[in-house]
Amino acid sequence: MIRPARISDVQDIAQLVNGYAQRNLMLSRPLNRIYESLRDYFVVEEEGALIGCGALHVLWYDLAEIRSVAIAEEHAGKGHGRKVVEALLEDARRLGIHQVFMLILPGGPMAKLSERLSFHEVSKEVLPHKVWGDCLNCPKFTQCDEIAVIIEAGPKVESSQQWSSVMDAYARRSADRDAVPTSHVLPLAKRR
Repeated sequence: MIRPARISDVQDIAQLVNGYAQRNLMLSRPLNRIYESLRDYFVVEEEGALIGCGALHVLWYDLAEIRSVAIAEEHAGKGHGRKVVEALLEDARRLGIHQVFMLILPGGPMAKLSERLSFHEVSKEVLPHKVWGDCLNCPKFTQCDEIAVIIEAGPKVESSQQWSSVMDAYARRSADRDAVPTSHVLPLAKRR
């Protein structure tokens, strides 16, 4: 059964994800980050035991990332990973998200799964939300061995908050700030 994660699942999620992270197969997730993003997670439960997990992390109005997909090794190869990814894609559709991406290891199980689900490879440069939000803080940033794959989950929606418009506004704000004369002297406060 696949269901949204609960507080009681956090330890099991951490154990699954961090077990794979110790073998350099995914990034580790500290407990506090799992608690903070618990609403992102779905879990696979079988006979009362948590045997898998995955998360859908929303980055922007039209973009989300599937991350932390982990299935207990004794249950791998039985389609649980695919069911988790499909549930996360369905959640993205429900939210109205246009594109969903994953960072995966080439040749790994997620690469094969993403290909079967019609994800296609893209340059990480088309994902500035991810690069500037997460990748800069990643210990693997300068030696990243992952590739980005993406799929359209739902229809494209227009928004005034498109990434390019936000970055243009930021650039204009920076230019305006630089144009402020530095010779302007503020009046001193009067002494009482």
